[in-house]
Amino acid sequence: MHETMHEKTHKIAQIKRCKKELHINLLNQEIQRAKILEERLRLKEITIENANQELNKLKQEITLLKGIIEKKNKTINALQKKIEIYEIQIKNLLLKIFYFENREEQRQRGEPVDPYLPRSNAFIGEHEFNQQFNQQ
Repeated sequence: MHETMHEKTHKIAQIKRCKKELHINLLNQEIQRAKILEERLRLKEITIENANQELNKLKQEITLLKGIIEKKNKTINALQKKIEIYEIQIKNLLLKIFYFENREEQRQRGEPVDPYLPRSNAFIGEHEFNQQFNQQ
């Protein structure tokens, strides 16, 4: 059971080789893990870059849509002003109709009739209407 010096030296050398191989294997495993982590990081960076590009596209679309909405709002406002002018013109026409009907009733009753249509602020002529309309 006594080992010779040569055997002891051989066993020590074997143990040192095993430790060295184990250490190398552990280092190789760490290198593999580092490569996997590096690849994951690269993929995440690509994902983030793609997300940023998508975000920038969405921001551009939002800016574009804001411009379109602003133009639509201006159009709506202009149309509302035109509607107001049309409403005034309709009221004026109704007043003129009422005036002519009233004048006709006066004529049928034999009452004196004013041959002229009164010119008041309530009536807007076509020229004035066109001026207001074109200003809008």
